[in-house]
Amino acid sequence: MFWISEKDIISIIITTLLFSFLATAHRVLLPNKYSAFLQFKSEEDPKKTAESTAVRIIYIIIMTALLYVGFSFRAEVIYIGIFIAAFLNVWPAVIQYRLLRFVKTKSEWILLTGYVVFITASIFTAYLTVKLLLPMLNGEMQIMLLDNQAISILTTIFAIALPIPIESFLAKFSCVVVVQNIDTFKEEAYILRNQLQIENPILNKYKYIIDDAARENDISVALLSTILKLELIYREKIYYRTLEYIMCTFLKSITIKRDLSVGIAQIKISTAQKILRENPDSFLQKLLNGKFNIGVCAKVLRYNIESYERILESGEEWRLEGITDIYDYIACEYVGSLYDKKERTALLYSAALRSFASSTCYNGSEATELYHITLKAERIERGAYDKLKKALESYCKLKEAMLEDGKMLIRLKCFHDYELQQIRDIAEENEIDVYFE
Repeated sequence: MFWISEKDIISIIITTLLFSFLATAHRVLLPNKYSAFLQFKSEEDPKKTAESTAVRIIYIIIMTALLYVGFSFRAEVIYIGIFIAAFLNVWPAVIQYRLLRFVKTKSEWILLTGYVVFITASIFTAYLTVKLLLPMLNGEMQIMLLDNQAISILTTIFAIALPIPIESFLAKFSCVVVVQNIDTFKEEAYILRNQLQIENPILNKYKYIIDDAARENDISVALLSTILKLELIYREKIYYRTLEYIMCTFLKSITIKRDLSVGIAQIKISTAQKILRENPDSFLQKLLNGKFNIGVCAKVLRYNIESYERILESGEEWRLEGITDIYDYIACEYVGSLYDKKERTALLYSAALRSFASSTCYNGSEATELYHITLKAERIERGAYDKLKKALESYCKLKEAMLEDGKMLIRLKCFHDYELQQIRDIAEENEIDVYFE
């Protein structure tokens, strides 16, 4: 009979954390060779799925051998730890797609079967490592098939690699029913909508930073907050911060080369480089800082909005084929999706932004009255103009400021009665005419 001691419980926890960490590292460090079952269902890439499964088998074999031989963990303890890690890996999707309900569609049955195979294959790989591969490497066991040791080794490798064709076959069988549009992810969109309505303690911590970043870049607070919430829901994991710190501190060249996403807003290094116009070495560690990262995110959103507007103004709407509106464009640009073949994440981001960000322009942290104001003067000195402009910028963001042949035109907007009164006082002191649009 198998008994679990206190020492075994600690070993199980260590094993679970270790394999969960490795799964996260696989996803973050080798994104081109990572594919979940559901991801294959959407992308239909057998090669990527096979490579992902092969990488998973390799790190399961290596880590199982290390724990079993190097740290003398019991085999049963390792199996339990791997089971828990694999189960926790698929559990969010099982809940999200309600796969435990009694009545399921054919697609849901296939999806659930795929997750069961994933868990079983992970444990089976560890079992073969302990019972077959390690004894063979130690010379404690020989498997003779037609007296040919080479065939024995090939048979072992084939047995260990067996999950690859099984997982690929199941995913391939299910992908024929997929139609890539938001209706495909209707249930997930519903769940996401509820998740976005829940207060997030991390965003509450950065509430005023978010407001300042939104105002500085003239974007909606709701737009910036929604993007940050989406990143926290989809890409924020307990190990990410530790991995990001290690990569950005000790493995800078690898991090830059792989163009990893960093920080609370998961900003790609290449995107930050384009927006900041600096070498990655100068800002890489700064991206780990929440305030700096949110500021870059706001700049990215402002850049995307302006890019969209420039395309429309230039009459080159053909470049937006597949894009329905500004929110669709922002979503595709932010997650790096093709316009005409949107990925699941882009579709969900687009739907979420459309629902929660009713405006792309800054309108304050709370619903307030919006004032569009124009200040004019027929004659003003350069020094007085600069002083006036500086005073106005301390209260609001200027949309346009121009001084030509002594004539001044300043267009701005504000959102609070207090700001409006300050602008009126400044204008009165400088004998400036105030007009409301």
